[in-house]
Amino acid sequence: MVQIIHHQSTHLLPKGFYTRPAQLSDLDMVASMLNAYSRILLGVEQFRAKDMEAEWTLPDFNLEKDTCLVFAPDSSLAGYGEFWDLIAPFVRKVLWARVRPDFWGNGIGAALVAWGEGRACQQVNRAPAEARVVIQVIVSAPDSRAQKLLPQQGYRHVRSFWRMVKEFEGTPTEPAVPDGMMIRSATNNDDERRALTAAYEAFQDHWGFSPEPLEDYLERWRYFIRHDDEHDPSLWFLAEEEGEVAGVSLCRAQTSDDPHMGWVSTLGVRRPWRKRGIGLSLLQHSFCELQRRGSRRVGLGVDAQNITGATRLYEKAGMRPDRAWTSLAYEKELRPGVELSVRPDL
Repeated sequence: MVQIIHHQSTHLLPKGFYTRPAQLSDLDMVASMLNAYSRILLGVEQFRAKDMEAEWTLPDFNLEKDTCLVFAPDSSLAGYGEFWDLIAPFVRKVLWARVRPDFWGNGIGAALVAWGEGRACQQVNRAPAEARVVIQVIVSAPDSRAQKLLPQQGYRHVRSFWRMVKEFEGTPTEPAVPDGMMIRSATNNDDERRALTAAYEAFQDHWGFSPEPLEDYLERWRYFIRHDDEHDPSLWFLAEEEGEVAGVSLCRAQTSDDPHMGWVSTLGVRRPWRKRGIGLSLLQHSFCELQRRGSRRVGLGVDAQNITGATRLYEKAGMRPDRAWTSLAYEKELRPGVELSVRPDL
C-alpha cells in the first residue's frame, strides 16, 4: 500500500486574521487585491473581475471549497488562494495564491500553501490508485519571497514558463506558406472543433500533458468561449493540407494587461506535419493579421524547456523573452506511483 503524505496545518495566521471562502460578490475586491500585487511586481494591472467570474463559475470548480480569502483584523483582504483539480486523470493538483504587498512577512503565504496542500490531500484518491500524484504551486519570478518560502515547505522548482514578445515595425507582409498548404480563419463550429482537436493532439508530447478525454478538453474550451465577450473566431487560424488540419494558431486581439498587445494563446502543429515550416508560417500569418488590426506588439507563453523546439521557433520569428513575466512551477509529491503525465524531466 503506497504512503500518502497527509497535510498538517502548522502555519497559524497572526492574531486577528481570519479566512473564509470566496463568493461571487467578492469578485471586484479580489481583483483589486490581485492588481495591487501585480502593480508592485510587474508595474501593471493584470486582473479583471469578468475573467475571474468565468473561472469561478466553471463547472466542477467548487467556490466554497476551492477558494480561500485571508482577511486582516480590519477586514481588508490580505491574501487569496485558489485550488484547481479539474483535469483527468487528476494526478496534478494546482495551487495559485497571492498576498497583498502591504501584508508580506506575516506568514499569510505559508498559510495559503498549507491550505492548498490540505485541499490537495483530500483529493488524492481521485487519481488512479497506481498513479503518482503531485501538487504544483505557480509563482511569479519577481516574487522572491514565494521562491524562498516554497523550498522551505518541501517544494522543488520543476519548470519555468516565459512570456515572449515581438514589437511590430513597418508594414505587415504575408509569409510564405509551404507548398500544398493553406492558412485560413475559422468560420463555423465545425472549424472550432477541428482546430481544438488539432491543438489537443499537437500538445500530447508537451511537458505536463495529462491524457484527459478529448470531449472534456473540448467542453472546457467551449465553456470559456461562451463566457468570453472578446472571443473572435476570425483570429483562429487553421493550416490545412488536402482537407486535414495540420496546425493551428489561436489568437486574441489583446491581453488583460496591455490593450496594444495581441496574444497567441495556442500554437501547435500535429506530428505528421512537423519540420516543414508550418509553425513559423502560422506564427507569421498571425503577426500580420494582428498588426493589421492595430496591435503594436504580440506575445505568447511558452515552456522555457520545451522539447519540441518552440523557443527556437519564436526567436526565429523575432520574439524575445520578457523575463519579468516568467512564471515558475514548484512541486511536491503527495503520493508516489506511476507517472501518468508527460514528464521528460523525471
